[in-house]
Amino acid sequence: MCSVIGYKGKFDKELVGNLLDESRIRGIHAFGWSSDDYTFKSCNYDKFKKSLLDYRPELFVAHLRYSTSGDYRKKENNQPLVKNKTSLVFNGVISQLTKSEMEDSFHTSIPSYNDGWLLLDNLEDYEFLNDTRFTIATTYHDGNKLYAYRNTKRPLYYHSNSNRVVVASTKDILKRTGLNKNILTKPYRKYEW
Repeated sequence: MCSVIGYKGKFDKELVGNLLDESRIRGIHAFGWSSDDYTFKSCNYDKFKKSLLDYRPELFVAHLRYSTSGDYRKKENNQPLVKNKTSLVFNGVISQLTKSEMEDSFHTSIPSYNDGWLLLDNLEDYEFLNDTRFTIATTYHDGNKLYAYRNTKRPLYYHSNSNRVVVASTKDILKRTGLNKNILTKPYRKYEW
């Protein structure tokens, strides 16, 4: 289990700080966030939180990792994953094979031992996204828009109002953060803001 966060809108330091603290229960090993021009990864929660709150991006994704495979002490194995202008965080399992086995099985090359690279390469592939072997809850951005997608096997919720969109792994995280209304999600649907 990990925690994913997506955010688009005017930066609210108190809200984002609470969102990070409430999400921490789902990720204790490594932390990262990415805006359109900066990516930060650390195994230290306090450094991660300070970095994000000081930078104050109006569009970002963040990941709080609970490590189940791949050495979390190696930054390249942690999220966000960034390719071209897309930054992705996800909770789920595409494959638990080794890096070389994943490359052979999926006929691709990936830069680290993180199955999220397989998802990042297939965000527009409906057949891939709906493969019943995978568990997927993801949020990502391309520098301009924020996106979210989940299947039925992993939770993901969002809160939206005229000022911002906040994506989180669970309804409870959003509620404990103070976002009690307009919490929505549907599986097998790509959201775009």
